Amino acid sequence: MPDSEPDTTRSTSSTSNDSSTRSPSNDSSTGRGTSVLVGTTKGAFVIDGTPDRTRWAVRGPFCDGWPINHVIADRSTGELWAGGGGGFTGAGVWHSPDHGETWELSRLSSGELDQWAANEPGLAGLFTWSSAP
Repeated sequence: MPDSEPDTTRSTSSTSNDSSTRSPSNDSSTGRGTSVLVGTTKGAFVIDGTPDRTRWAVRGPFCDGWPINHVIADRSTGELWAGGGGGFTGAGVWHSPDHGETWELSRLSSGELDQWAANEPGLAGLFTWSSAP
């Protein structure tokens, strides 16, 4: 039986609580590399790879550390969209017009943190938290 070499490839797959997809805005056929979009309980991450996929760089966490369930990219514009939240933060959709460099939140519902901020406005002001969804 011939000797076999160990597998030295690295996996970029996500855990069962993450969602990931290849970013269509960075298709390897164009020479621009590949991006993997990952939603986690700690926020959204973008993993950028070189065109030959031999080197990878992780950017993030984005979305202020909110739990993120889904991250998608728009092929025509390079925009990113992330959706998530929970009982503590409420729900929201995050948008990045520049492939993850900047993000804006559209609040969909309030969470426990918003109730706390409404009851303690002085303390909430120290954290620049608004109780408005």
